[in-house]
Amino acid sequence: MKHLLIVALALASIALAAQDDFEDWRDSAEEAWRGYEQQVDDAFLSYKRHIECMWAEFVDSTPTVWVEYGPDETMRSAVDFEQGTIELATLVSLEAADPMDRAENNLREQLVRVIGKTDSDGIPLLENQLAAPSGDPVNPANAEQSAAQLVSAPHVERIQTPEGHKLLYTVKLELIDDHLQERIGRYLPDILDLCRRFKVPAPLVMGVIHTESHFNPRAINRDAGAYGLMQIIPRYAGVTMNRILNDDTRQPLPEQLLDPLVNLEMGIGYLHYLDIHYFSNVGISRSRYYTMISAYNGGAANVFRTFTGQSRHSEEFDRIVNEMDAKNVFIRLTGNHPYGETRRYLIKVTSRAEDYGGL
Repeated sequence: MKHLLIVALALASIALAAQDDFEDWRDSAEEAWRGYEQQVDDAFLSYKRHIECMWAEFVDSTPTVWVEYGPDETMRSAVDFEQGTIELATLVSLEAADPMDRAENNLREQLVRVIGKTDSDGIPLLENQLAAPSGDPVNPANAEQSAAQLVSAPHVERIQTPEGHKLLYTVKLELIDDHLQERIGRYLPDILDLCRRFKVPAPLVMGVIHTESHFNPRAINRDAGAYGLMQIIPRYAGVTMNRILNDDTRQPLPEQLLDPLVNLEMGIGYLHYLDIHYFSNVGISRSRYYTMISAYNGGAANVFRTFTGQSRHSEEFDRIVNEMDAKNVFIRLTGNHPYGETRRYLIKVTSRAEDYGGL
């Protein structure tokens, strides 16, 4: 008995030491991540100030707009995946010889650069989404010839910047009418495979992606810290799914989340996670989908709060929701959820899901 006690005490001591080591490692990892985030924020702010000094404004990427600056920052492109446009812009010095020729060359160069940008799969981001005047799709092979035809007689205005007066030249191009369908077709096979794997309805996922990013693989919401097609936030859905999928307790990096397949796996997997961890007792499928969509945007705690006033899952929540039909669950979430953004989000996602077959 004495020997057993000694062994038990020794094991307890080892366990406590292991726990201390884990907590030390966790604290160290969190501190390292905060340091990384601070470095990224500092670098971005420095870059933003530099651009503002050159341009008198900073145009940033958003969930639906992909912004790229050229190598010397005198050229800029903004691809709006919601409106279906590409706006090209360049700055030219007032003292430049032949400023219009310089501007047209810059704009053509920036358009060729954007056309050549590829996704993680090596396929151009704008494949089959921009047409030349001939009607042929613009691709890297014909980008220079097409750019020469598409970029001509840009609009010009004189602007005041912190560096002095400059000439700003701009051209706006239209994507093809079916640009959204082109992007959907590109990602649909992976979406369907992941929906089958995680047992999440494909129309629900399509509605989420359409609402979050309009299928923009370069989607960034810098205020929310969200990235990619499904707008994954590293410290929330990102860290949860990194642990589940990769046995990695760290937050995924933004560049990882801008890989469409990684983003889709984490986003669709997170919808499944919300379902089985919080809403599996909701008996009506549509009611469960409404709670999942709301939780994806505003967190599970606020879904519980909408029905019970409490932020934790409870039997009372299950009872209240299961006593309602799906229509009244929808009405409660779109009328009583504490955040207006989530109320509007549920309406948008469910409406768009109808375009993909409905819930």
